[in-house]
Amino acid sequence: MPRIHQDMMYNEAAFGAFAHNGDREKFLQTSFLRDIVVSLDSINGAMANVRQNTADAMAIQHEMLQREQVQGYIEELVFQTEKLVASCSAADSDIPPSSKFFLLSEVLQRIDSEGIGTPIIRGRDNKAAFERVVGEAHRLRKELESHPEVVEALAWARKQEVQREAKQNELERRISLHRGEVEALQLRKNPMAFQEAASAYFVWQKNRIPQSLHIPIMVAFGIGCLMILPIPIFVIAILVDVHKYREKENQAPNARLDEEISAICGQIAKLQGELNAI
Repeated sequence: MPRIHQDMMYNEAAFGAFAHNGDREKFLQTSFLRDIVVSLDSINGAMANVRQNTADAMAIQHEMLQREQVQGYIEELVFQTEKLVASCSAADSDIPPSSKFFLLSEVLQRIDSEGIGTPIIRGRDNKAAFERVVGEAHRLRKELESHPEVVEALAWARKQEVQREAKQNELERRISLHRGEVEALQLRKNPMAFQEAASAYFVWQKNRIPQSLHIPIMVAFGIGCLMILPIPIFVIAILVDVHKYREKENQAPNARLDEEISAICGQIAKLQGELNAI
């Protein structure tokens, strides 16, 4: 299973487990999670600040090692994680097994995603303490995987993930279909081609002139082209008129198509919002 889907599944299972135990809000507000998240967010902020100045991995490691404040954050993270592991390991712990599992999973996933490891930890003792507590958290989490309550929560999460993927695929299918409709409507815009517009333009001009004046006007036009202005200027003027005529004739059908496109784009935006909320 891809890591991102696995993490998502664990989160879904965690919510299900918390709801099942009736202590979701209590769990989310526990000092373990709060203190560890504060430490992780502080480390993340410091790393983000360093990355703004350099993209080189070795330079980032060196800078993190030199920052006393960062080392203090890491020491606090190790301390809080030790407290969490000790509480989850205690025989008389009142934290439900599923809550232990998903709390440990969340902490380990955050440590991994933030890139926190021994290369950015200064001092042999601090490195050893970090490796020890992370290793113990992994061991405890592995033990909890087989607990019936955790198995049930994970099974629920897998079902939720299947439903989520099915809904996501359906939304993506509908969005793609609507985008295809928009592209098809865009291709239908400007239905009157230039050649058709030119033909219609001359018919329109011809119909505006009384039949008895057709020949005299044609003769006058020919004389004008030869004696008054060069032919290219007349041609350019006629082409400009044809272009304006075409734009005018296409205006009404384009407006109707734009209305259809706008309505479909609204549907796409709504579906995209549903997709983003998954």
